[in-house]
Amino acid sequence: MIEYASSYGNDWFTVPLTLPVGSLTRIDSLVVTDTFGVRNLLRPIGDPSLAPPFFSMWQCSSRRSAGDKVGAPVPNLFFLPSTIVRSVDSAPLEDVLFMRDEMANLAWAIERTIEGPTEAAFNLYVGSPSTNGDPPTPLPRYMLSSAVPDNWIPLLPVQLTDQGKLVSRLKRGAMLQPDGTRKVHLARSAVLGALARSLLYDEEVPRAGVRITRRRRQARWSDGSTWSWTAFRNQVGTGEGSAGLRFDTLLGGGASSA
Repeated sequence: MIEYASSYGNDWFTVPLTLPVGSLTRIDSLVVTDTFGVRNLLRPIGDPSLAPPFFSMWQCSSRRSAGDKVGAPVPNLFFLPSTIVRSVDSAPLEDVLFMRDEMANLAWAIERTIEGPTEAAFNLYVGSPSTNGDPPTPLPRYMLSSAVPDNWIPLLPVQLTDQGKLVSRLKRGAMLQPDGTRKVHLARSAVLGALARSLLYDEEVPRAGVRITRRRRQARWSDGSTWSWTAFRNQVGTGEGSAGLRFDTLLGGGASSA
């Protein structure tokens, strides 16, 4: 495709078309008059009067969630969105770090900063949990599970069937502390709250991790009016990590084993 676009670039013709910002445009037909005076009617790809195309680019697709079937694209529609040149951003109100934990065979969403009741950022980050285990005890003691900080929210793998194939997705979960209090640590940030029951593709949490921040943003429109909204920013994470999560651990005698 790159060779075709570069080697045969002289066969492409560009016709300027001025469109209003925020418009959705459809081209019904295009009449081309060649050097011999012959008028040719060109119809857009996807026109019902033409045969179904085997390949086309830059078509709008319907919105879908993870696990939904891929529907047919919407042909012959061009959306020209509005863009901003510069904006004024506040400090991050929320900071959530997504990372892989190969030792626990799951992913984590670490709520490092959340928005407090006064609409100010509240720091929850306490660093990586210790993996040294509990201090040794004189007698052996069985531990079902190790404790995890309450700002570490697990992303559990689930199996789904997509177009006849078995695929894996990530679903937001919750941690139950093993201290007998039956306290469940739930997500408190708007970033994870927006996930709700949605599923994430595995590739959306790579080995490098993902950092999602939420902040206030303000900009001016072309008519001079001021607009303020909440913006999410996606950045590269800090790599893999470990919550120190262990199961079926025997502590005692100055040593621990799992």
